[in-house]
Amino acid sequence: MVMSGGLAIETRSHFKTSTIYVVLPVGSAFEKQAGITSILLEHLERDTRQMDESHFADYLDGHGMELSFSPGRTAAFFKLRVPADETKAAISLAKEVFFEQDFDEDQHSTIVQQEIAYIHQIKSSPENILKNYLKWKASYPDAVIAQHPSGSPESLQEISVDDVENHHNWSIQHRPTVVMVGPEFDTQERKLLEDFHESFGTRKTSLSPSPPKIQLNSVEHPPSMDSSNLYMGVNLRSKPPVPESHAQTLYRMIIGGGLSTRLFREIREVRNLSYAPSLSSVSFPAGGFLTASMDLIPESLEEALEVTLKGLNSVIFDRLEEAEVRRALHMAQSSFSFYTDTSSYLARFIAGRLGYDLSYDIENIKKGLVESATGDWQSELEELWIPENLSFCSTSNGEFSKMWKEKAEVYF
Repeated sequence: MVMSGGLAIETRSHFKTSTIYVVLPVGSAFEKQAGITSILLEHLERDTRQMDESHFADYLDGHGMELSFSPGRTAAFFKLRVPADETKAAISLAKEVFFEQDFDEDQHSTIVQQEIAYIHQIKSSPENILKNYLKWKASYPDAVIAQHPSGSPESLQEISVDDVENHHNWSIQHRPTVVMVGPEFDTQERKLLEDFHESFGTRKTSLSPSPPKIQLNSVEHPPSMDSSNLYMGVNLRSKPPVPESHAQTLYRMIIGGGLSTRLFREIREVRNLSYAPSLSSVSFPAGGFLTASMDLIPESLEEALEVTLKGLNSVIFDRLEEAEVRRALHMAQSSFSFYTDTSSYLARFIAGRLGYDLSYDIENIKKGLVESATGDWQSELEELWIPENLSFCSTSNGEFSKMWKEKAEVYF
């Protein structure tokens, strides 16, 4: 149940673990210094004032705890999963991690070098370059963090430990979404979680966030790399989910929900254009993307681009076979069932729904999917199909911008 704004506690008697999941709205789109959020999260998951890095790792292992942070464009995510009888200790540790942090100069230097190594790893592979470019540069070309949430080697070198501490103080000014899921919780555990939630927003700082620039452009100039194959990708931007509407869910399932979906089948099984086309979606509070990416021989690029654009377009505007919609509905309903398998899955699912002020009652969601599937859900998607919502890039040295525009114009 939702306890108060941004706080929810749910119980499932079959769970063996408890999970605390925190969504803090301080992603890379709001940074003054590109990459500082990633560095901050690395600090938070390594130690506290009371425990150095070695002691902290021993504490987690000794109590069977699993802790992780991950950065995103508009939010940072914290997960702490523990055995059910360690719930009180977990809440105390979460509060210590967020509010009793030790920012050590030597550790900071190590973290910066590790983040730089990670960026170089991305640059070492044409496929990773393409995926990174599609997700960030091609999607938000004018944003401060156009390259990646982790910034660039040059920007990371300029971030001091004092900068990170100031960014931390600004971050915990924000009131997060906090979800706790487990088999059962007593009154004391509930009160501890409420106190943890209320601790945010109590520190003052002079820092203020930069507004994110949410703009999608059709561009094609990623870095070129030597490769026997080239990699191609197409983004279609989505919008924030709307209560009681499941049109975008059904669309994603038909396009890329499994091995039998139309793009995978057409690209791999029918035309043999790519062995492993990747079809994925990513969500932000301001919307998200459906991304199709694949490896190709250069001669196949034009055909693959045409097939991808036609597939994205046809699911919105063409009449669909009843069996295809029914299969998409089944896959969507099944995907929601996975969230009840473990406390961490359910906590993450609830936090994501709360972030959009959506209900997280899974049975009602399944009923809503049935209603959407039998209604005119395709018409809800027509507003997405505009040139500004599409972007394309490839790792080839060829002149593909003209071809991209010609192919895209056919469908508008």
